[in-house]
Amino acid sequence: MKAMDGGGMTRDWKIQGILTILIIYFYIFMEWLFFVTKPSFMTTLSLVEKLQMLWVSPLPVIIIGVTGLFLFWIAAVGGRNRIFQTLCQGVAQLIPASILAASIFLLIDNFTYTIAGFGVIKTEGGWILCYSALALTLVAFSYRYLNRLRRRLVQSAIYRKLVLIVVILSSMSIFASFVSYSSSGFVGSKDETDTSPLLDKPNILILTTDGLSAENMGVYGYHRDTTPFMNDFVKNALFCENCFNNAGPSGASITSMYTGKLPTRTRLVFPPDILKGKDAYQHLPGILKRHGYRNIQISMRHYIDPYDLNIRDSFDTANYRKIQEKNVSESLSSIFGQESSYFLVIMYDRIKDRLFHSFGIRKMVDAYAEVVQSEKKSYGNPMRLDPKRIHELFSFIDESSSPFFAHLHLLGTHGPRFYPYKRVYSAGQKQEKGYMRDFYDDAILHFDHQVEWIIQGLKYRGILNYTVLVIGTDHGMLHTVNNRIPLMFFFPKGKHSRRIISNVQYLDIAPTILDYLGIRKPDWMEGQSLISSEVDPNRFIVSVDCKLDARVYDGRFWSMGNNKVGPPFYSLGTVGVIYYHKFYQLDLESGSMTVSYIKDHTSPCNDTDAPDPVKIGEFIINHLSENGYDTSAIKVCLARP
Repeated sequence: MKAMDGGGMTRDWKIQGILTILIIYFYIFMEWLFFVTKPSFMTTLSLVEKLQMLWVSPLPVIIIGVTGLFLFWIAAVGGRNRIFQTLCQGVAQLIPASILAASIFLLIDNFTYTIAGFGVIKTEGGWILCYSALALTLVAFSYRYLNRLRRRLVQSAIYRKLVLIVVILSSMSIFASFVSYSSSGFVGSKDETDTSPLLDKPNILILTTDGLSAENMGVYGYHRDTTPFMNDFVKNALFCENCFNNAGPSGASITSMYTGKLPTRTRLVFPPDILKGKDAYQHLPGILKRHGYRNIQISMRHYIDPYDLNIRDSFDTANYRKIQEKNVSESLSSIFGQESSYFLVIMYDRIKDRLFHSFGIRKMVDAYAEVVQSEKKSYGNPMRLDPKRIHELFSFIDESSSPFFAHLHLLGTHGPRFYPYKRVYSAGQKQEKGYMRDFYDDAILHFDHQVEWIIQGLKYRGILNYTVLVIGTDHGMLHTVNNRIPLMFFFPKGKHSRRIISNVQYLDIAPTILDYLGIRKPDWMEGQSLISSEVDPNRFIVSVDCKLDARVYDGRFWSMGNNKVGPPFYSLGTVGVIYYHKFYQLDLESGSMTVSYIKDHTSPCNDTDAPDPVKIGEFIINHLSENGYDTSAIKVCLARP
């Protein structure tokens, strides 16, 4: 084999390295093109940021790929016979062949899903074997193709041109990485919060269920006894009678709970929004982690998953996967920038999830199937999935030697259809449409049983009196922001048990937990503690919602359409203000202000004492302006008679 002799071997290996680098650029470009042309985290990035990501992202992959080739080359050089050298080069060629095969595999999956609505995520049973066979075939094809191409290029005059192309591409990537590193204003989990060890740290468990309205809970005065267990258990709780979420979409609501920041500040409202910059590191889970807590989040991918939302350095385990590779992402962020590292992790997850599904290692998560809850879906209804989530929580607790922070989010009350195990209020009825009240009430009754199950599990393990328990939701039924939602705190030994009738918000959860632990609330947290001071009944509660008409469904999950989201408000559609029992909502597109009343509010004010809608409008405009939004168009709308 001529290419293996002396200098010939060097050129042969160099060509292999050149092909590897070019294939990596091809892979990254096709993935970048996929994300940039669909609703994704790139939607709100500027053109410069998108292009910078395109050039920066290949560099770490190239470093890994070329390092692998270099190690095989070293082994080949040290080999004493031709067979071993050939073997090293043959195995090394699997690196570019696998990358090329992965790119083609993703292109095929993207194409079939876009055109026919069929892809890896939809396959079950024997059909999975088709994709595993496809993956292996693509590797074999790529290997054979690259082997032939490499042999031709060894004797070709195009070699020098390829070297020049690689030098130009690599130089641009290095330059873009230098610019990204120089302009990075926030790297890592920097925080001014004290991280000294805590004495007698209690466990912390936040238990939420999706789409739970307080008006349908017996413990909140509903005429049906939908919460028999909580009715009694709540006697030792810090019970919030009039609580409101700060966002309609689940991801924005849960993120505001973690960060203590409004979505108007973090710009995370609806998929594909993610946290960026310092917001990605400033949150309750990160603070607790730095104080020695072991953290887990069990919810659903894409909509609430912390790492899909780019909530960094937060949870050790999230949705049945240990976040070990995310440590690599943190290292990449410090050099190549946060957006590029997020892009690389997303790309890695995309191919890994599809290959794991194709080879029967782990099933891909169909987030939409989980949420929509069709009994015909292989995922089944969420009431069959929730026990798995609860068992995952207890497994995590049993493995924890240190205090834990856990957030468990259940889905049985989400809708539009409900599948309660025990039919009490819906007995004998057929669920002919979505959000039928009797079925919803039975779903809440089932959630009450789940709360009891979890409480008994904590008792059995002897940790109930060493655990802070928070019970709540992400939003009311139908993603509302103007209905009361539940919020209850249970502190060890019944401390701080009382009823709060003033309006509270989910921004108050993180400050309350920190206050109980004796940790100073960071300046960036906007909420207030509910245990060390009286809640101001006159404060404004801000709650936002997305542009409802801008949402699109791509066959996998809901997100904002690229052609419908842009400056100045992007995914932000409405901003509301709650004052006592009155709800003011400003539509940012039309500039119209609506005023309504909150049902069953337990501490209303006199209408004559409520602010004028114009004043609320001015408050909203000022609030948006302070958070960097261009509000000039809204002022014109409000000025109309």
